[in-house]
Amino acid sequence: MNSKVLLLTTAALLAPALASQALAGPDLKAAADDVCNCMAEPNRVAAEGIELLKKAQASGDFSQVMMAQGKVMGVMSAAKNCFEKLPAKYPAIDKNDALKEKVMAMANQQCPNPAKDFMAPK
Repeated sequence: MNSKVLLLTTAALLAPALASQALAGPDLKAAADDVCNCMAEPNRVAAEGIELLKKAQASGDFSQVMMAQGKVMGVMSAAKNCFEKLPAKYPAIDKNDALKEKVMAMANQQCPNPAKDFMAPK
């Protein structure tokens, strides 16, 4: 087999794989994972806060809930800083509202907000 035929055969075999990588676009899964990483600590603190609130409602002692508010504010500040880094990491997603919605939907599936059901109207 001459080198031209080998080169063309190899190119023909590799072209679909290379094209699919080039056309794949932004990694929505990785972006959703990063959103979950940004929300991990706030979600943990929210779950703790919900438990404190349930205990406070049962006992009538809301002092622990008031003390937890300061911790929540600090955690939310860290989450905000984390989220501010994502547009630079995922510029194509940042510029596309439909992709942002997809990423957030994926993140909500992967790492649901523990306060969502607690805050939902009944």
